[in-house]
Amino acid sequence: MILKELRIKGLIIPKQTISSIWRNPFYCGVSTNSLLENEEAIKGNWEAIISISDFFKLEKILKKNKSGYKHNKVDECKPLNAFLKCHQCENKLTSYENKKKKLFYYKCNYCKGVSLNAITKPKSNNIGANELFIELLDKYKINQSFSFLIEKQMKKIYTAINTMEANKEKDIKNKIKNLESELNSVHIRFGKSQLTKKVYDLTVQSIEEELSELNKNLKNTNPKLSNQEDLIKKSLESLQNIGNIWVSSTFEVKKALQNTLFPSGVFFDKKNHTYLTKDVNSFLLVSNYLSSNYECKKNETFNQIDEKSHLVAGTGLEPVTFGL
Repeated sequence: MILKELRIKGLIIPKQTISSIWRNPFYCGVSTNSLLENEEAIKGNWEAIISISDFFKLEKILKKNKSGYKHNKVDECKPLNAFLKCHQCENKLTSYENKKKKLFYYKCNYCKGVSLNAITKPKSNNIGANELFIELLDKYKINQSFSFLIEKQMKKIYTAINTMEANKEKDIKNKIKNLESELNSVHIRFGKSQLTKKVYDLTVQSIEEELSELNKNLKNTNPKLSNQEDLIKKSLESLQNIGNIWVSSTFEVKKALQNTLFPSGVFFDKKNHTYLTKDVNSFLLVSNYLSSNYECKKNETFNQIDEKSHLVAGTGLEPVTFGL
């Protein structure tokens, strides 16, 4: 929930960063700098954003959290655990270790023969799950030659989305204002004995239900990101080398990246030894479409391509920087 609210405000950071902030006494006005004499904690001269008592209460809660964020080498070998799914039955593939061969693999517990190695081995007939995922990511790489054009088009798309969302928000607020005025009028009429108790109760209930639904819709509108252009630029830079970024990332960032790009997971097609996707991040789809479209028109000038490009706008177009 906290990460979602921060993302709406344009701040995309890993959950580990939040955890380290919560554990830092700096934010309760205390300095623990190693340069201090005897390394003793002292009260700082800045304004604290959390009291010392609340800080220690939070520390107790965090210490009780058994999940933590540390992962052993076994986890590092299987970052796709609980992410890969079987194409036949759509259940999640489970990771196992063959201790005799010291190999990790994924297996469907419901469909016979549906399994694959986590990592490609010299004697393997097919490439492993991790390498197969890198191949999938590389399909969405954007051509660096067209990055300027794609960025320009993305800005147009976001401008259209922002306008659409702003109009939607304005319309909802107007409806809420009118209903609140109507509700106030009902209260006054009931106070003047112009309405029976039964009619009053039914009317109030109906208006409050409408207000509740409108407020829910208002909360679901997508506000403009404060650093939108910077996010677009960074996201497109990441998509130029997306496969290598996943490979070189930590376990936590790998998980965040793959869940951002493919929210519903990836489906393993045993027959063709390939991955299938059903739900792909909109930003990834649009940028890939633009890159492919420009590739087909690479003999035209940049201005000609930009003039002919169609605007593809839609909600849920979330940048894919995932804290990188």
